[in-house]
Amino acid sequence: MPSTKLSFFIVEDEKGAQEALNDALGSQPGVEVLGMAGDVESAYEGIVKKEPDALMLDIKLRGGTAFDLLELFIENDIDFPPVILMTAYMEFEYAQKALNNYRHKIMKILQKPFLGDFEAQFEECKDSLTSFYQSKKQRLKDSKKAIYVKQGSVTYRLRLDELDYIEVGGSGTIILVTTDGRNIQIQQTLSSFMESAPSKIVRIHRNNAVNLEKISHINHEER
Repeated sequence: MPSTKLSFFIVEDEKGAQEALNDALGSQPGVEVLGMAGDVESAYEGIVKKEPDALMLDIKLRGGTAFDLLELFIENDIDFPPVILMTAYMEFEYAQKALNNYRHKIMKILQKPFLGDFEAQFEECKDSLTSFYQSKKQRLKDSKKAIYVKQGSVTYRLRLDELDYIEVGGSGTIILVTTDGRNIQIQQTLSSFMESAPSKIVRIHRNNAVNLEKISHINHEER
């Protein structure tokens, strides 16, 4: 986890539910609540200021919805923390929208009422958050790694996080496609390149290899 304590910010429009959740979280070892809000604007300002490790986020808020809040972060190019989404049964479509649009940040969806079984539910939340932060730490570690490729008389140093995918270029060459749009063609076979490639580079076809960290989705129908 990011620190010895796991910190939360509660975003819930009902005052009674807000206080009950604050008490429930406060009773868990190693957990602290940094702040609470019931409307979109106050929640945004509080989260930016407090920088919690995770959000307990209700879908319906004063002045908008959970999605209006998350879009504020995206519009202002601010990385929001992982989310435990809270929803009533009738808000299933909203919850599905969250999974579709913010899948990488939605750790768990808690269906109200859940406080009666809070400890068991919260253990699952903590497990998801632990996995999230472990993966993030590994990505940061991997992003510092680099590969060196020679093109003619020039050797390029590419950080692993700059490389999107590799494709065969023909005549014993391969093309390295980078995040910033460069196509670097080198005189080497894909098989030869893969012998010394980092583990995050995986061959998926005789003509292609991809950086696992850059995969956004897999279309199984189109293979």
